[in-house]
Amino acid sequence: MEPLPDDPAATRASLRAKYEKAVSDLLKALRSDPKLTYSSNHLTKLRVTLGSFDPEDQNFLTSNTCLFKPMSSEQIMEYSLDVSKQAQGARDLCNNYDELYQYPTGAIGRHLSDIMDYNTEITFLYLNRHYQSSYKKTKRYPESLAKTSKWGQVRDGNSFSDIPLGLLGGYSLTNQIPPWAVRADYEWQDDYRSPETICPHMMLVMYTGAVAIEGELLFCELGCIAQVIHNRLQQKEFEKTSLFPVLIISLFGPRHGRLIQARFNKSGILKVRASPIYSFVRKDEAPWNLFLRYHACEPRDGPNIEFFDDEGEFVYPQALEPGRQRQLALRLRPRQLRG
Repeated sequence: MEPLPDDPAATRASLRAKYEKAVSDLLKALRSDPKLTYSSNHLTKLRVTLGSFDPEDQNFLTSNTCLFKPMSSEQIMEYSLDVSKQAQGARDLCNNYDELYQYPTGAIGRHLSDIMDYNTEITFLYLNRHYQSSYKKTKRYPESLAKTSKWGQVRDGNSFSDIPLGLLGGYSLTNQIPPWAVRADYEWQDDYRSPETICPHMMLVMYTGAVAIEGELLFCELGCIAQVIHNRLQQKEFEKTSLFPVLIISLFGPRHGRLIQARFNKSGILKVRASPIYSFVRKDEAPWNLFLRYHACEPRDGPNIEFFDDEGEFVYPQALEPGRQRQLALRLRPRQLRG
């Protein structure tokens, strides 16, 4: 375990100043030269590192690197969605999910991104329906997954809403970058009666018609991470912390998704970790429970997390020997693309 700083308040103030400059510089760079995707070389120039993580690896989940602890597999299995009790539109969505997929064959340009945007919106609606309307049977009364969680959407009156949305608004800076939609922005509140128990952590659920690539970040993913941290730093209620973790449930074309967590380290480097890319093309093959587990996760905080010196080096597939590289690449590829 790393030693904690002798003067936590002074350390926090120093880190906050460093993060404010770093995230302001990052946002300025993104706006001045927007790219559809950012490779490791691009990210390095922006003082960002991108690594991979296995969202089910117990070693990762128990380490200080893990910023969001997912609900256990056993717990999530206690919740289920009764499709027969849903409104007609929701029943159609659940029963015809596969049939609603639009194949992008032959489409190009804006038409292609519009098709993939539609596909990812359907995935969001299906995931959100299960999050909002899955219930656990108890002796007294059913408990919904959403109500069990202490994540709540940022609402009017929250100081976060008073800060300009910036890149969270989904407005593309160039025709080469498809628009995106942040459909949910959540913050954690331990006690709903006490605003003082709100954590600085934020979770976004977003989708876009762009296509993500392993080892790269989409403009909207990186931009939203930076914007959240920038805006969080402006909120007076978080002046006494330097920890601003972000979790993104990211859905993108053609109908894929991944989990992303990010934070700044002590050197002012934005450390981003992304899960493998998963396919949501076929309902029965998609990792719904995994994404619901992270949707209902718990934030990890405390001095050991806040002052954790996350300086670890990442191992990218291109840095491995050919045999190991292929093994890792096959493990990370979406299921329906595997031969």
